[in-house]
Amino acid sequence: MPELTPNPVQIPFHITVVDDDLSVRNALRRLIQSAGYTAAIFPNAMEFLQSPAFKETSCLILDVQMPGLDGLGLLSVVRALKSQVAAIIITAHPDESIRARAAAMNVVGFLEKPFDDQALIAIIQKAQQIHGAPQTPPVQKSTV
Repeated sequence: MPELTPNPVQIPFHITVVDDDLSVRNALRRLIQSAGYTAAIFPNAMEFLQSPAFKETSCLILDVQMPGLDGLGLLSVVRALKSQVAAIIITAHPDESIRARAAAMNVVGFLEKPFDDQALIAIIQKAQQIHGAPQTPPVQKSTV
C-alpha cells in the first residue's frame, strides 16, 4: 500500500514570532512546529528588522506591548517596506483602541493572551491561504 507523505509547498510560507517574553516565544515556536510549520523567533522589532528572516517572512505573529518599537509600530514599518505580509496580533492587554488600530491595518487575527492553540493555528491557516501558499495535501509515495 502506498505511504502518504506531505507534498512540498511550492510557495514558501515563513512564520516569524516577535514577542519580548522568552517563554511565549518558545511556546509559540513549539505550537507552530507541532502544526507542521517552521518559525523564526525574535525578542524585539529591531532584531527582526535586521535579520535575514525579514525578507523571507510571510506571516508575522506580533505581541503588541514590547520595549522599543511595539507590535503595531513594527507592522507599520514592515508594511511600508514589504506589503505582502500577513499579521496576527497577540496581546495580554487588549483594549478597543488597539483592536481598532489592528483592524485598520488589516490584520488576519487578533488574539488575547492566553488564547486557544487551535484558534491560532486556524488563523495561521487563513494567513497561508491569503498569502497564496497551498495547504500541504498528502501525496502518495510508493514504498516498493
